[in-house]
Amino acid sequence: MEDTMKKQIALAAAAVFITTLFTGFAQAGPGRHRSNHPQRPTHHHDKNNVLEGVVLGAGALILGTAIAQSLNSPRQTAQIHATHVPTRPGHRKLHKKRGHWETQKIWVAPVYETRWNPAHYNARGRWVQGRHQQFLVAEGFWKKERVWVKTRGRY
Repeated sequence: MEDTMKKQIALAAAAVFITTLFTGFAQAGPGRHRSNHPQRPTHHHDKNNVLEGVVLGAGALILGTAIAQSLNSPRQTAQIHATHVPTRPGHRKLHKKRGHWETQKIWVAPVYETRWNPAHYNARGRWVQGRHQQFLVAEGFWKKERVWVKTRGRY
């Protein structure tokens, strides 16, 4: 199923690129720009149009071949080697806990920023000199945190 689908995609891509190749050759000639009018001589740029068509066709052929080969190439899967080292029973040393966890409430202080407040008139219309002033950036809050509390035990 998967192989036939890959073949169909490769054939469709090849058909598109072959069509593109011949379209480039067909449009490259002097075609409609050339006239048999005696007062209009043939221009030297007409020869460059053919070369341009050949270059476009060759580019399309190379691109089509690269895409077709990438569709037909086998995919490599990554191999993951997991190693597991079993431990013997009783190999781990058992330690007695000498403490316990407690949840404590901790106050996080508010954050202030000192900025220059320029001279200005206040709400009553009086002149206030400029000064450094502290502005609140973040409010303080309570935070719950788990803390390990050591307890004395027998050694």
